[in-house]
Amino acid sequence: RESIRRLVENAVLDADKKGCQVIGLGAFNKAWWINKGGDDILQKYPKLNIRLVHGNTLTAACVLHALPENTRRVFFTGCTSKV
Repeated sequence: RESIRRLVENAVLDADKKGCQVIGLGAFNKAWWINKGGDDILQKYPKLNIRLVHGNTLTAACVLHALPENTRRVFFTGCTSKV
């Protein structure tokens, strides 16, 4: 478990150092014990410039970005969704 946690953490730190703005942790957040949905990383490194998202958040952001300007209502649904 610790080795997986370290790999994810190092990937986030490396992406942040390289100037990435957003990193999607995807399935690495499905197992809460790895990094509590990214919360452990944010608590440990509060000055990160990168934004951590899980797949649900990234999908929702892409859909919202693609909507026409005059869209008034949007309905999201999903199984075990965090959106």
